[in-house]
Amino acid sequence: MAKQLDRAGHGLPQPPPGRRPYTFVRVDARPRKVREDGRKTGVHALVAVSVNADGHREIPGPDMASSEDGADWPVFLRSLVARGLSGVRR
Repeated sequence: MAKQLDRAGHGLPQPPPGRRPYTFVRVDARPRKVREDGRKTGVHALVAVSVNADGHREIPGPDMASSEDGADWPVFLRSLVARGLSGVRR
């Protein structure tokens, strides 16, 4: 059963965020244990939670990283921009 879940989890589509601007985005990394190649290993789930101009909360898309050292953050943030995330101000 675990092997079937391993295969099912790869390549899941990530829904693109809406094409409207977002007023707020919060990103976080959560440590998780996952099964990879039939064994448990530690990863970090990168998650972005955004609030659109209408005040509705959305999750533009999660990603996985092998560590939280910072090397994966630019790739994750660029993927959000490539999927339409815009309008966020510092």
